[in-house]
Amino acid sequence: SPHTYPAYDRSGATVFIKTVPLHSKESQEYDIWRMLDSPKARLHPDNHTVPVREVLYFNPNFDLVGVEPEPTDARLFVVMNQFDQVTPLDGPMSDPGYPFIHTIEDLCHFFLQIAQAVRYLHDLGIAHQDIRDKNFLINRASTADRCYVIDFQLSLYFPKPWATAPMVLIDANAPEAFRPEKPYDPFPVDIYGVGTIFHNMIGDYQDAGWTSLTELDNIAESMRQRVPEQRPTIHAVETYLQNLIQTSNRTNTPR
Repeated sequence: SPHTYPAYDRSGATVFIKTVPLHSKESQEYDIWRMLDSPKARLHPDNHTVPVREVLYFNPNFDLVGVEPEPTDARLFVVMNQFDQVTPLDGPMSDPGYPFIHTIEDLCHFFLQIAQAVRYLHDLGIAHQDIRDKNFLINRASTADRCYVIDFQLSLYFPKPWATAPMVLIDANAPEAFRPEKPYDPFPVDIYGVGTIFHNMIGDYQDAGWTSLTELDNIAESMRQRVPEQRPTIHAVETYLQNLIQTSNRTNTPR
């Protein structure tokens, strides 16, 4: 991201710093991040927002160059730990390269974490609007390879309850978002993004010779239907994956 920079803390460990506008009229990123990183929100097991280590406030001193400062110039520097990206590493075709997945069970549990992360956002009335693999991180230092979601620059918050589904008109990665001047419901857009992550990862493992992925492929394709109303809700996706894990009789092998 052009707004994210690597840095080092005092111990020499790598961290990432993201600049976030404090009073932007075009982004709700600061308010959403503050909501998701509150002490109460942090206690929720399904909150997969990347933890914030520190927030630094900055207001440039434009007096030095003879320009009247504006309150909207204020911004935050959000400091986060470095985690691994959810992207394949280079390797032989027999190994898709995701170092945290070795079996179909691993793949199901990882998909379930993504579904839980997005379901938690949707329950709060937050549409992420930029669901893709680069916006999920893995903490491999934890015992369970915990997944984190990042980047709320395009995210939108709709306080509940709603009389009708919210409608928006911004760029997003789903078929309905490419129709000019036609507002759409942003929550099925997130479903499409999750389904695309599933679809791409399943394809990587199918190319590597993995079988028995039909049930996962079915849910991924249902999430990528062109008609938004025909996609399952994120609650339905989560339930499907939980049932798949509970009823699966597969052994701890990738095939």
